[in-house]
Amino acid sequence: QALNVFRMRMLGATVVPVDAGQKTLKEAVNEAMRDWVTNVRNTHYILGTAYGAHPYPVMVRNFQRVIGDEARRQILEQEEQLPDRLIACVGGGSN
Repeated sequence: QALNVFRMRMLGATVVPVDAGQKTLKEAVNEAMRDWVTNVRNTHYILGTAYGAHPYPVMVRNFQRVIGDEARRQILEQEEQLPDRLIACVGGGSN
């Protein structure tokens, strides 16, 4: 996760490493959720997957749509038509 942490810090985020369990992404998500529900007045939790209560899945959908819109624009700009197929990996953080 070092590259992700680097990028977040470049954008001004304060990154708090997880000390629980195996220190994996799963534990980090769990700790973030715990912090969010105990500090609702000053914590905002945004995950890059459609996980959690409304409105978070809708927000993720809208934020990630930017990727598709940009890909479409660039393909049309370079190829002047959309492809018959587009192949992409799926899963948390894959694209």
